[in-house]
Amino acid sequence: DPNQIPLSKEEIEDVFRDLTAKLGFQQDNMRNMYDAMMTMLDSRASRMSPTMALLMLHADYIGGDHANYRRWYFSAQLDHDTPPIREHIDPKQQHELLEEEGGDDPKKDTPTAFVEKWRAQMNSMSQYERARQIALWMLLWGEAGNLRYTPELLCFVFKVAEDYIKSPAAQQRVEPAPEGEYLCNIVCPLYNFLRDEGYEIVNGKFLKRERDHAKTIGYDDVNELFWTPEGLRLIKFDDKSLLMDVAPHERWARMKDVNWQKSFRKTYKERRTMWHFMTNFSRIWVMHVTVYWYYIIYVANFIYDPFFEMHDVQSTVGKTNGTIPDLPNQDAKRYTLMAAGGALAPLICLVGTLAEMTFVPANKHTQRALWLRVLLFAVILGADVAPSFW
Repeated sequence: DPNQIPLSKEEIEDVFRDLTAKLGFQQDNMRNMYDAMMTMLDSRASRMSPTMALLMLHADYIGGDHANYRRWYFSAQLDHDTPPIREHIDPKQQHELLEEEGGDDPKKDTPTAFVEKWRAQMNSMSQYERARQIALWMLLWGEAGNLRYTPELLCFVFKVAEDYIKSPAAQQRVEPAPEGEYLCNIVCPLYNFLRDEGYEIVNGKFLKRERDHAKTIGYDDVNELFWTPEGLRLIKFDDKSLLMDVAPHERWARMKDVNWQKSFRKTYKERRTMWHFMTNFSRIWVMHVTVYWYYIIYVANFIYDPFFEMHDVQSTVGKTNGTIPDLPNQDAKRYTLMAAGGALAPLICLVGTLAEMTFVPANKHTQRALWLRVLLFAVILGADVAPSFW
């Protein structure tokens, strides 16, 4: 029934053409992504109504509880009304922000209220807005190339593009953007930066750099920059001014001026060392070593029992006329040593945590978390070992 279709094929195609004209996507990318979106809608519409197909597709990409963009949006806190941001400003500024938003109800300044606001915003969207957001994401992804390995970066680019599309400047634009503008101004500079981190030109050919991982900025470091508001504040221009100080609707045009070489920083120090076996596989060691300890202590009584041969009913050592002399009971020692095996687990985790301290940046937040973990493991280790001496 045509009346059940939220948007016609022509309307969806117009959405793609409009975004391409405003943001400078390639025509081939537009046609490919249009076909891909229609295929996904047709596939879902075969199992549900067309309206629900569009709604579920938008939930998977943008607005749903499990959408990557939603998780990034809550973490990056680009909008000033997010509760975590307000926790880091003084009460006077917080009061001013509340007055700007039309009230000072404390209940609206909670994470729960922020989630409800997000859901209300998603539910109030028109079908056209949902289709436009899906189309925008697919167009950005279609030309991203290797930047597809940096989903947090793509989420940031999507937010910047969305702010520009909704601005009066974009709505009033008459002349279309040059084809390939997005590729040249945003994708290529970022790709070139990542390429130069791993390769260098020697005799006119790209060769792998002889550089350790600890000195190379990779995909994980790029994602880390765009994951937090503190990281976003590091994006700067040549004159050291910040991209985040630019008005939201103007950031799209200024992305081409960002100095990515000065913006990125190393967040995880990869080192080639055998201590990674303790840090990365500490849980595996805990499961194997502790269980092995329990079995060994129970059956290998020669470790702790000096009269283990006399306790063996088949042995004749120390026996007179086949009778076993009175020997001290070793059960208490056996069970104590078995219980002490519980100390192996926090000991292994403690060693793994100490090794992890050499891998992560030595900033206040990470060191505080690691030292709290060290203290917890030390307390558990002491609680497991103390009864053995008692």
